[in-house]
Amino acid sequence: MSKVGDKTEELVNFNSLLLQVGGAGKFTRIQLCISLISCILAAFSHISVIYLAYPPTFSCADNEELDANNTCLSSNGSQCTEFIFDDSVFRTTVVTEFNLVCDRKALLPTLSFTYFLGIVFSILTSGFISDSFGRRNLVLVCTIIHVIASWVAYLSPSYLVFLVARMFLGGSIHSVWAGIFVIVQETTPRDSRTYTSAVMNFGWNLGSLFLCFLAYLIRDWRHLQLTFALSSFLLFAIFFIKESPRWLILQGRYDEAKIILKQIAKSNQVDIEETKFNEDFEQMIKNWNNEFGLEDELDDGCFKIVKKFFQLVLTPEMRKRTLLLAPTFFGIGMASYGIHFASRFANLDIFAVTAIKESAAVITILILMNIYKKINRTKCLAFFFALGGIAGITFMLVPVHVKGGRPVLLVIAQALFIGDFFLLDTYAPELMPTSVRNFGFNLMDSISKVGSAVAPYVVDLGGEVNPGIPPAVFGIIVLFVSINFFFLPETQGRPLPLTVEEVERDPGVAILPVRRKSLQAKQLNNI
Repeated sequence: MSKVGDKTEELVNFNSLLLQVGGAGKFTRIQLCISLISCILAAFSHISVIYLAYPPTFSCADNEELDANNTCLSSNGSQCTEFIFDDSVFRTTVVTEFNLVCDRKALLPTLSFTYFLGIVFSILTSGFISDSFGRRNLVLVCTIIHVIASWVAYLSPSYLVFLVARMFLGGSIHSVWAGIFVIVQETTPRDSRTYTSAVMNFGWNLGSLFLCFLAYLIRDWRHLQLTFALSSFLLFAIFFIKESPRWLILQGRYDEAKIILKQIAKSNQVDIEETKFNEDFEQMIKNWNNEFGLEDELDDGCFKIVKKFFQLVLTPEMRKRTLLLAPTFFGIGMASYGIHFASRFANLDIFAVTAIKESAAVITILILMNIYKKINRTKCLAFFFALGGIAGITFMLVPVHVKGGRPVLLVIAQALFIGDFFLLDTYAPELMPTSVRNFGFNLMDSISKVGSAVAPYVVDLGGEVNPGIPPAVFGIIVLFVSINFFFLPETQGRPLPLTVEEVERDPGVAILPVRRKSLQAKQLNNI
């Protein structure tokens, strides 16, 4: 780029620096291997409740046989207080140990509801901490919290302790994953970000498959949770993750950023003394400071978190992006997790349907990863969101007696929902400036988890009326939010924006562009 005034030269220079130090070489592969640990353990934590709290068939203890209708009355017509549970699938679960049936049945979806609320609170808080004190510091603190919470969940003497432990489990591991995701994206050259994002999403699917295998072998919930607690120690490999040099530069810590970039070059076996690295680095810093006034971003005042939120909503283009992304994340968050809980409506063995669904999701992401690189982001997102929505709606329209119809559609819908989440996770950070990228990404992610928190109730309440209702509800919501991509800007081939000012001056072009009012200087002075 030849013009500094077009607000792109500084990021092209940074992307050039990443290429000079080896691009997506050995360093990136090492970071991805470490990040896979967080992805796999996040899948363990997020989806394990399907197995840990599996609801088996039961009957009252004074009845002779199990009741397929799960009656809550004893033989004399009184309310049952002791139960016999079917142990053919799992010997023990949280449901059987804490009697989460009958008048305590609502406590079962509450496990998932509070779990995702814990994620919402954690990532909203951690987003601010990450942007203020560093991505790596946040990841390390949350790693320690996750290890402790894993062991508390294993040793839980009561339902309440287990519930609270899982709130901390969800919040900590998801903050670890989100923090590492941002670090990896910010240390990866532009042309390779789709690849790194796909690898991290594969980690979730691998974790889900591995979890299914563990649950098949370990049919006692405490033994299964003990396995998760032991595997949590693997997260300490995250101590080898480097801080994001983009974030360091934004904080004015140029020497530290330069050291890390040199370490990246060394890991990639690149001799940067033979390149223009030093000259380009100094020129980039000069451009950032002289032309873009980033010193204003170094304010450590008590209202910094408020200022960060204002950066997402105060100016026209950022406000449009935030308001369009929020319902999109909510919808896909509800659908992608709700479809997991709806698996029991597929009339297949729980282990078989999980293995099939996750395998289909891996194949779908592989396909989408290659398509996404070749066509416009927004068109790709709009199409596959709409396709996933149609698959979910069709689930309800297929009669129950059509053999294999609903199981096939459930697998297709889940694969598309997970693939859509992968596409959205890759696209959303490209819309946000570096100064609030982690805060904004975590805000959107927290909104998605509000949808995930509501999903179990949609499954439990809607499923009692008609097993086709939950997938159809998810499909309708995803189809509706697919419209938002017609108004969001295309990001393919564009550098990551650094400041809100850059976003406002050069927002990019949407499928259906909306005429924008001229940006007033007064608005920019408020952020």
